[in-house]
Amino acid sequence: TIHLPPPISIIYDYFLYKQEYPQRTMYQKGYSINNRKYYRSFANVVNIYKDSDAKAKEFADKYCDSPLTYLVGSGNLEDWATCYGMCIMEEMQWMRTRPISAANFFHGTLEVIERDIPVILIKGEDKTRPEMDRVEKFVNTISANVTVFDTKDFELQGISDEFRGMLAPIVMRSAFQRVSTHLEHNRRHPLAIRRYYRRLDY
Repeated sequence: TIHLPPPISIIYDYFLYKQEYPQRTMYQKGYSINNRKYYRSFANVVNIYKDSDAKAKEFADKYCDSPLTYLVGSGNLEDWATCYGMCIMEEMQWMRTRPISAANFFHGTLEVIERDIPVILIKGEDKTRPEMDRVEKFVNTISANVTVFDTKDFELQGISDEFRGMLAPIVMRSAFQRVSTHLEHNRRHPLAIRRYYRRLDY
């Protein structure tokens, strides 16, 4: 069962990190949740949650206890690969990861890919997509544990094709929310638990 936050205001607050970063709530000024285009945008987010859930669960079921996971992204998803690997998997789940850009993948990382090491490919729709295609072709000849999250797999109602690439970080953030939920469940490790972050002085 997928439990989705019911009111739009809750989803919006989530995107602003309202609880953890209260100062960001200033961006709420002038924002009208009654505007139809925003309702459509949030409907797309909810649909991404639903459409990504099966793959997210499959990944979490198979690889939640893996000793190392590689995450590869390109273009405007390169930072998302880094963010998810470091801030979610490492900080919130204590899983060891190695985020890497597709542009740098063939400068070292290719030599340490092995059959049993999980690789997550995070594919968008911008001009760097061919870089990801090249990485995908290579890792599928070496690793048996490749998971691909591709923005092309998700419908975005009301969004022209020319703008889909720009929205890739929002799409992936929504899809990986389901990965986080299943990792949290499988590892019996709530995302809010930390050992050191905001627990110790440093």
